[in-house]
Amino acid sequence: MQFLIAIVCFIFSILVYPHEITEQYQLFKQGQYDQVVKNIEKHENAHEKDIKLTALLAKSLFKLEEYRKAIKYYGRLFKNEEKAQIPIESYYEFAQINYAIDSLEDAKKYFNKSLDKKFNENLCLYYLGVINHAQNNIKEAHRYYSKIIKTRTSTPEDTEIKQAAYAQKAELRLMAYKKKLGGKDFKIQIDDDGEVRDYGLIQLAKKKIKDRVISLFEKGINLNPDGNLVPNMKNRIAEITAKYELDVQRMVNGRFIRNSDLMIRLNSIFGYDSNVVTVSDENPTQPTAKDSYTGNLIAYLRKKYAVKGRYFINPELTANYQYYFERDVLDIIDNDNITITPAVRMTREHTYNGKPASTLLDLEYSWNYRDYNQREKLQFYNKAYTISVGERATFFDTGESTFRLKYKDNANQDPIYDSTTITAQFSQFFNLQSGNRYILVANFAITDSETDSLDSDSLSLINNYIFFPKDREIVTFYTAGFNVTTTDYKDAATADLRGVEFLLVPSFAATKIVNQNSKLTAKYAFTQNLSKDDETYTYDKHVLTIDFAYTW
Repeated sequence: MQFLIAIVCFIFSILVYPHEITEQYQLFKQGQYDQVVKNIEKHENAHEKDIKLTALLAKSLFKLEEYRKAIKYYGRLFKNEEKAQIPIESYYEFAQINYAIDSLEDAKKYFNKSLDKKFNENLCLYYLGVINHAQNNIKEAHRYYSKIIKTRTSTPEDTEIKQAAYAQKAELRLMAYKKKLGGKDFKIQIDDDGEVRDYGLIQLAKKKIKDRVISLFEKGINLNPDGNLVPNMKNRIAEITAKYELDVQRMVNGRFIRNSDLMIRLNSIFGYDSNVVTVSDENPTQPTAKDSYTGNLIAYLRKKYAVKGRYFINPELTANYQYYFERDVLDIIDNDNITITPAVRMTREHTYNGKPASTLLDLEYSWNYRDYNQREKLQFYNKAYTISVGERATFFDTGESTFRLKYKDNANQDPIYDSTTITAQFSQFFNLQSGNRYILVANFAITDSETDSLDSDSLSLINNYIFFPKDREIVTFYTAGFNVTTTDYKDAATADLRGVEFLLVPSFAATKIVNQNSKLTAKYAFTQNLSKDDETYTYDKHVLTIDFAYTW
């Protein structure tokens, strides 16, 4: 009897089962995924080993985004993968579920299986690129995006995936160029005058961004200018172009033109000097053996003009006011001063060995007022004009070199201290592979004074090593410096008294870029002057300063 009942049930299931599968598929096509789930789960035990119903149940849960529950049925589906005829779309769906729950290794596994089955190939390649990008497997990410780009597009969906691949590959390239420079902001380049300026490495990076990053976005857009991704891609082009100033016109040698580049900078400096040294035309190094807090306010204004793509003309104005808070020592009060310096700096742009180069001409005129009578009143002290000519070019692979020849005429309030100085200056930048910078500046100066005892030759070497720690959200860089100057007096009596003097200045500074417009620098410098006349001219001092700079 039991055998007969079993036969009847088997025949009944054969007659009913096809109808049930057809009914569930109809519900699925109508989007009634929750009803499909309810119907199949009622008889889950009866259909547990049925591949088609299990796949339909898993697919319905996938559509309902009930991922954790769906994993159970996809797992059941793939349990006997080799024997069962699993619907090929199931591999892709299961990969999507694992991607959604951040199970990235399983997602990669099933995207690759879907790829092997040639199902949704472009989407599989795209997600494999995105996952490898997230896991910092940059070469692999590039490989998958490149495969998409090389495929032919036959449908609007394929075109959109290809556009997304172009955009992702562009972002990868941008990230690579930023990483090579060791920072997030290409503008952080410091020259020997403390200016922020574009050097060859930065220009090269910007050129690559334009040629190899922006171009990828543009190629993606050209596939279908009306595509859904195009507005976002155009916005990204605008953001990158603005951030890295890629839309700026260039001079004949490739340097950027910024006619609108009006710069105003204010520096507010507070410091402590352990041994204030009176620096004057009469006696260049006269230590007071007294300490004082100091305040410094510097205002700087510059406007850049480009003429015919060949010349830069940059008028500028600097005002520097220095005040010493120790008012009980007259020799310290002597150092209160204000200096006003208008200047015009001009360059003729050309190339050297195929790289940007500049011929330099600078004209400066300065007035200095100081309390040299120690009356707490600033009076005219001296004025000077300086003419310098030079050349800036990349003579060596390490970085740019600059040579200048300067002539300075100094007129003192007391004509017996008038003087002229001729200076030859050479500076060399070293762009290190680490992204750091080393700057060497050498100066040789000849001073001829109306007072013979002040005639001198001096040689100075300025060494600055600038390094940029990586992986910092707020950009901070450090400068370690060591400057040495030798002074040889020409007058026989002075030379016999003072000998060849050595000035040694090791220093260390930390600079934090607070935001786009401001930076904060803390600096310590130790100064030691060595002279044959130990009692009068040998001294040492410690100087601490905090400098806040704001630029418009």
